[in-house]
Amino acid sequence: MVGPRSATQTSTHCCGWALEIEARRQAPRVDPRLVIGIGFALFAASNFMNITMTNDYAADQLFWPNVVRDVGQALCFAPMSAVATAGIEAENAGSASALFNMMRNLRGAIGIAALQTLLTKREQYHSNVLSQHVTMFQQATRIRLDQLTQYFMNHGVIDRVDATHRVYVAIGKIVQKQAFILAFSDTFYVLGGALIVALLAGLLLEKPDRLDGVGGH
Repeated sequence: MVGPRSATQTSTHCCGWALEIEARRQAPRVDPRLVIGIGFALFAASNFMNITMTNDYAADQLFWPNVVRDVGQALCFAPMSAVATAGIEAENAGSASALFNMMRNLRGAIGIAALQTLLTKREQYHSNVLSQHVTMFQQATRIRLDQLTQYFMNHGVIDRVDATHRVYVAIGKIVQKQAFILAFSDTFYVLGGALIVALLAGLLLEKPDRLDGVGGH
C-alpha cells in the first residue's frame, strides 16, 4: 500500500508526468536514443547522489535525488515506448504496446526482487562486519555499555541485569540500523551502475526510420 504523499512529493511527480507528456510530443522531432541516454544518465546520477547516506538522512536530503530521478524517468519511458513500437503496422500497434507494457512490468518485478535480495545480503554482510568491531575487548564498547546501563537505571530500570539486557538490545538495533544504511548505499551504487550499462545499451539502439506516435505507458 502506498502511503499519502506530501505536497512536495505530489508536485515533483506532477512535474515528472508533465515532462513525460512533453517528451512524447517531441519524440518524432528528436533522436530518441539521445533522449534515452540523457534520461538514463540523470536516473543513474540520482542513485549516485544517495551512495553517501548517513544516519541523518531524511526527506530534505532525498528531495533533489528524487527530482533528478523523476526527470530521468520521464525522459526514459516515452522514447523507449516510441522505439519499441516504431515500424509496427497500425493493426498490430495495440498488441505491440500491450506486450511492451507487460514486459516492462515483468522486468520491473524481477528488478525489485533482485534489489531486495541484494539489500538483504548486504545488510547481513555489513552487520557481520560491524558486529566484529563491537566487542567487550574494545574500550569504547565497554564505556558505551556502562553509559547506557546507567541511562536505563536512571530512567526507571531498577535491576542492573535487566538494564544490561536492554543495553545489548539497544546496541544490536544500532548496529542493524547502521548496516541497513550501508546496505542501501550499496544498493543505490549497484542500481546506478546498472543504469550506466542501460545508457550504453540505449546508445547502441538502431535509430527508427520514423516515429509517428508513441506507445502506451
